[in-house]
Amino acid sequence: MHSDVLPQQWQFEYGEKGKPSLSVELFTQTGLHFNLSHSGDWLMIGVLSCANLSRTYAADNAVLFGLDIERLRASTNIQPILNHYFTANEVADLVALPEVLQRQRFFDLWALKEAYIKATGKGLAQSLSSFSFSFTDNHVFQIDSFSVSPPLPRLCRHDEIHFTAPVTDNCRWVCRFGRLTDTYRFSFCIGINDLANEVNIAEPKMVLTSLAQLLVA
Repeated sequence: MHSDVLPQQWQFEYGEKGKPSLSVELFTQTGLHFNLSHSGDWLMIGVLSCANLSRTYAADNAVLFGLDIERLRASTNIQPILNHYFTANEVADLVALPEVLQRQRFFDLWALKEAYIKATGKGLAQSLSSFSFSFTDNHVFQIDSFSVSPPLPRLCRHDEIHFTAPVTDNCRWVCRFGRLTDTYRFSFCIGINDLANEVNIAEPKMVLTSLAQLLVA
């Protein structure tokens, strides 16, 4: 439960490129950012509480929040996408991996890149090759066993993800990456500008639920 606002009272707005958000009035009242993503069998919803931010902070995008979940697809021809949307360093890291891991890395990077452009609200108007992600020691984050049912969302360590922002981006970014199953990976990016330097980002709480449980809540 994030707020005592009644279901019929929620009001939403959309950014220039379609990013949804609460109305300024409701954000000021609740301090909630949200973002969502769907892929295959899963819907991912993220809620970020910034209750200490004022109306001015909300209007000036003091905090940016985006997330993405991606399903690995064997049918995707990754080569032309690599050459068009990825940086030279990202491509070099990917092709240095064993072939069996290259498709995993492609979708890992795609989830991170999608989360960033959703956070900024620019979508594909932001060149995907203007920023880059890398993994420590070019490591592909994997889980030994996905036998748990229901699956557990698992994050890699803070120091495994490295982000190089576009030169015009002055935010401080927290970018995290994880896996849900051997097929699904997810990420989120939180950007904090100078107005909100006092904001600290806590480790996320991740819960799996069903649509029926959401409707009851």
